[in-house]
Amino acid sequence: MFKGLRSVCGELLVELQHVGSTAAPDLSAKPIFDIAAAVATLDSLPELIRRLTIAGYLCRGDQKDAEGHLFVVEPSPDVLTIHLRDVEHDGVQWRNYVRFLAASACDSYTAFKAAFIREILDTQRS
Repeated sequence: MFKGLRSVCGELLVELQHVGSTAAPDLSAKPIFDIAAAVATLDSLPELIRRLTIAGYLCRGDQKDAEGHLFVVEPSPDVLTIHLRDVEHDGVQWRNYVRFLAASACDSYTAFKAAFIREILDTQRS
């Protein structure tokens, strides 16, 4: 999956991470892959949109509070298989994704997912 994104987006991407519930082993999850794509600067967004659109991604626009643009792969109406968010590599949302991935290794993650994520993110903001 990442290999295809790297070939489409090339030098525009600094890093890719599989995030969300499908990234955590043994966690029940929807069959949607959540991917965070880090770009060095949001100035590359117009070219990223162009490339991803050609590759079949639909741009759902700026997600303001989530700090990034959302792209989806929708093989048929109302069936999503990929959510891709582009965020600035040094931005708050990227750091949140990385902290979440590090925290997901905890044994208590499955039972306390929502509270656990909030606690980690709130602690890191302080």
